Amino acid sequence: MFTGEFRHTIDSKGRIAVPAKFRYDLGEKCVVSRYLDGCLAIYSSERWEKETNYLNSLNQNNSKIRKYVRDRFKNTDECNFDVQGRINIPTNLMEIAQLKKNVVFTGAGDHVELWDQDIYQQYSESSSNEEMSEIVEDLPWNM
Repeated sequence: MFTGEFRHTIDSKGRIAVPAKFRYDLGEKCVVSRYLDGCLAIYSSERWEKETNYLNSLNQNNSKIRKYVRDRFKNTDECNFDVQGRINIPTNLMEIAQLKKNVVFTGAGDHVELWDQDIYQQYSESSSNEEMSEIVEDLPWNM
């Protein structure tokens, strides 16, 4: 399970060191994909396979679903770690997430999210304690 928050920088060649805590659970390589709210998702190969199976199971007769599935697959890339634990984020994904120099890795349970630091700060500031309380009240608690 991916938890925590880490701040890093992207070097001039588009490489970024993935926090060691996350690298261990990601395995030898990872899959980076466009995600929601303006960030990228980083998956282990095993978790991406589950995501792929889910996406392929959706009703392809629905034009919105086809568009979403196409977008997810075309904006996804497999990345290998170098000896220093870095991955190279493809240019198209850097542009989608508006990644500049300073970034934030956040654990999100079954995947890692990668955010531009400024966008992440704006997103975090927009999530008030009151809003979080309202969301929790609407969750189905079947534990």
